[in-house]
Amino acid sequence: MKRFIKRIFVFSLLTFIMLIGIIVSSNILINKDSNFSIDKNYAYIVLGHSHPEEAFNDSVIQKTKNFARGGEHYFYTYLKAKKIIESNPNVKVVFLELTNNQISTDMTKWIEDTQKNLVNIPNFAPVMTFEDHSFLIKQNPWSYFKSQEMVIKNNLNFLLYRKKNILNQRDWGGFYANPRQKVDSIIKSNEKQKKLNSTKIVVDTTNLPFVDKIASICKKRGIQLFLIRSPQHPKYIYCENEEQLQKILKTRYSQLFYLDFENFYLLNDDYADLEHLNYKGAKKFSLFFDALLKKGLVESSNPEQLVQDEIVKHNTIK
Repeated sequence: MKRFIKRIFVFSLLTFIMLIGIIVSSNILINKDSNFSIDKNYAYIVLGHSHPEEAFNDSVIQKTKNFARGGEHYFYTYLKAKKIIESNPNVKVVFLELTNNQISTDMTKWIEDTQKNLVNIPNFAPVMTFEDHSFLIKQNPWSYFKSQEMVIKNNLNFLLYRKKNILNQRDWGGFYANPRQKVDSIIKSNEKQKKLNSTKIVVDTTNLPFVDKIASICKKRGIQLFLIRSPQHPKYIYCENEEQLQKILKTRYSQLFYLDFENFYLLNDDYADLEHLNYKGAKKFSLFFDALLKKGLVESSNPEQLVQDEIVKHNTIK
């Protein structure tokens, strides 16, 4: 019996070592040899969560590729930014969303959430460092180890049948034309707003270290980084922490331009809900943003003022 148990233990250990070897070696192969390139015509990329994902219709914005992705903690946004930037010297500008709900307590839940990690870890495993893996294990060890089954499947499938750019094989973001139109019904049911207004405002900075890392990468590569806030409805509930957001911008990110489109006027019919644009609103905003680029937004010595001046003009003739 002791010999049998010993054999089982040795077999299990060897199997575990073999699986680790497959995971590590496949991650290294994909990271080093795979194609993470985008079209050389793209000089600007958009990063962030669902707000820019549903606001920036890159099909009507010059030289711009949208890599924003809904529900994405900025740990994953950092991994994405790092690999895309180092693989694409044609990228000269990064627009990174930083808005009210990204400093809310939801952000800790996003990086700890099992279902989000089970989706995200297999997508980004090949570009993670040892430090990145350690960070995820600390956040939720069960979801990390559970995800490795999908990591092996995805990696082997890609290595065996690799014919396309990996960015087309993994969900690293893109514009989503949201068809919803629920603003009027949400406004009528304002119980959630009243509840939020009565609660104490707590700031969660779990996203910010990864914003810092993206800023550091951009600086080293000579890439211009703009923080942005996509349009949101005037009755959007998470604006309650506006004072805290402005303090962070004026202290932690005082060296970066903040392009604020919060007050960009749109009809209720242009919103999917109070925080997301639908496809109609996205087209209006994206055409406006494209016009800003053509007016020299990136080259401007005061892009923040240019944005506000153009928003005033837009809102005046609405």
